Amino acid sequence: MTRYKVLINEKFCRGCGYCEKFCYRRCIEVLRDKFTSEGYPVPTVTKPELCKGCEFCLWMCPHFAIEVFAEAKPEAVEAS
Repeated sequence: MTRYKVLINEKFCRGCGYCEKFCYRRCIEVLRDKFTSEGYPVPTVTKPELCKGCEFCLWMCPHFAIEVFAEAKPEAVEAS
């Protein structure tokens, strides 16, 4: 099963919360206890195991602060 990684660039994030609102799997939350250097609340991927790589968060982010990557699977080792 492919796993996905969501990266949020705090330099671009403005804390709008669209990523949280449009993540139908509820993987992302905007926590009100972590802030950027400019004072914006930072979204956090709280449930990465639920991410299916739909990229809704990426496409809804008006500040281009999100990237979604498929993580490489370890290759299966055959027993000889």
